[in-house]
Amino acid sequence: MMLNQRRLIHSRWFFALCFAVVVSFFSLMFAIKSVQPNGDDDHGAYPTGGIAEGPRKLSPQAKANIDLKTEEVDIHTIEEVVQITGSVKAQPKRIAHVTPRVGGIVKRLYFNLGARIQKGQMLLELESLELQADQIELIEASNQVQRLKNAHDRLEAVLAKKVRLDLADRTIDYLESLKERHRVETALAQLKAVSAGKITVELERMRVELVKADVELQLADASLKRVEALAEKRISAKKELIEKQAEYAKGKSELEGAKRQFQMLGVRAETIQKVVESNGEEPVVALLSGGEKPWNPYYKELLEKYVVLLEDPAELVASEAEYQAAVIKVETTKQKLLAAGLTEAQIQELTETGAIASLRDMSIDTLLDNYIALLEEPGALVESESTYREAVIGLKKTRSKLQMLDMTLSEIDEVMETGEVLTRFTVTAPASGQIIEQDVTLGATVEPADMLFQILDTGTVWIEGDVYEDVLAKIQEGQDVRIRVAAYPQEVFTGKVSIISDDVDVEKRAAHSWIEVENPNRKLKPGMFAELTIVTARKDEVIAVPLAAVLGEGAEKFVFIEEGDVYNRREIALGAKDDRYVEVKDGLFPGDIVVVQGNHELMAASGPSKVPLADDGHAHQH
Repeated sequence: MMLNQRRLIHSRWFFALCFAVVVSFFSLMFAIKSVQPNGDDDHGAYPTGGIAEGPRKLSPQAKANIDLKTEEVDIHTIEEVVQITGSVKAQPKRIAHVTPRVGGIVKRLYFNLGARIQKGQMLLELESLELQADQIELIEASNQVQRLKNAHDRLEAVLAKKVRLDLADRTIDYLESLKERHRVETALAQLKAVSAGKITVELERMRVELVKADVELQLADASLKRVEALAEKRISAKKELIEKQAEYAKGKSELEGAKRQFQMLGVRAETIQKVVESNGEEPVVALLSGGEKPWNPYYKELLEKYVVLLEDPAELVASEAEYQAAVIKVETTKQKLLAAGLTEAQIQELTETGAIASLRDMSIDTLLDNYIALLEEPGALVESESTYREAVIGLKKTRSKLQMLDMTLSEIDEVMETGEVLTRFTVTAPASGQIIEQDVTLGATVEPADMLFQILDTGTVWIEGDVYEDVLAKIQEGQDVRIRVAAYPQEVFTGKVSIISDDVDVEKRAAHSWIEVENPNRKLKPGMFAELTIVTARKDEVIAVPLAAVLGEGAEKFVFIEEGDVYNRREIALGAKDDRYVEVKDGLFPGDIVVVQGNHELMAASGPSKVPLADDGHAHQH
């Protein structure tokens, strides 16, 4: 069937070409008849004489008949060019082969041979049992992931609750230990204050006894001296002397006893003397401190040195021991919080405010990430998470497999959401272009290796040509190229040299070259013969005319100059040329108007008379 289609296409092209040749021939004959230097009208026969030398005047109808065109003489750059031939080729990267990713039965065709399509358009629909089985696997994998996720979420919630309770217990223990330490510290401070007061009172009592004993000893000493003096004069009785001596000895003993109480507390003799000599205005503890620091009944030295003055010092010792135990408990509960994952800053916040706001607002994931060490058996959570992740990976693999089989993401998501299997699947165009081959029919069973369509995109084409060795050194990649094809003789396509082969054909003595050409209107079709002009260099700007304007053979060259409705022949001297322009060394000036199309008809309109044509196309006789 494909062969018959190709034969039919070739036959149509042949008949069309023959028809175009016939039409062109009759159009040319009609145009030639329209140019008449002499005769009754513009449609007379051509004379058989030589080439007319005189001016020619054409009516508007005659100009239209020969499709006369002109161009102004201007300054142009004559280029150095290399001309080669080649053929239009499709770019390999712009030929798309459409194959199904999965086997199935063709249920619908959207396009057929010759159709132009855009990338992504649906080409056909398939019904595939293999793809349906993969969808069922996708649904099962999706359900498994959801089940494992729900179970994992429940486990995380339970474990997070345990972590919160554990943190709450540890927080409460810490806060209670802080309260207990504060209570014990307050009680100890109060007990120390009371004990310091008792010690101070006892020291004051001892000072009073010491001063009293000193005063009484001084009185006894004075009485004793007075009686001794009287006794020497035999004024006083011996009995009275003995009594005074006894009072003096008693007073001395009492003073020594009062001093001994201070000495037992470690007070030095000079300090005791200061106490004795003081007038009672300065507190005794200030005297005992030697005046080195202000008196404070709560300072540490007072309790350490004179604690023995208390009736029951064991109470103070026990209170201090209780305080030390409270301090240790605070440190212990703090270490438990640190071990749980709390930072020093969080513990400081807890100490200052009695609560940690961040713990209450913390998400389950953050709670478990930071305080997983509080769990007795964290392995269950790790195992649950590992199982869930493996299921997710399996689901991703299934999704990727379906994507590779040409299912879209929206279709995959729809199957997962609804749980319903899609029975038909589309094969889409991988590229824009025209279907140039079709090897699939409705109802056919296709396999992944089958080629269904071939799509050709001729928006950009290559033209392959041979560059011979004698000019190969002039050709470089990136050079501009002008392309002409027979189908469009008046149109010039442009491109650039893309690739020059490193290998030279030993038979042709030429290297292959590939020119890339933009072809948005798809006029250039693979297989066309093309004439290529490669621009290798550019010369200075000169006065030049299009090649089509120049007529004549051999050394004699001329053009037709337009001056109003009259066309005169002018001899010119030529210089260098390229594929578009030829340098005019003499005979023309910039601004002159030359005929570039229809000049052959002007030259053919020859005759013996050189009388110009009238405006109406009729010649005037002299």
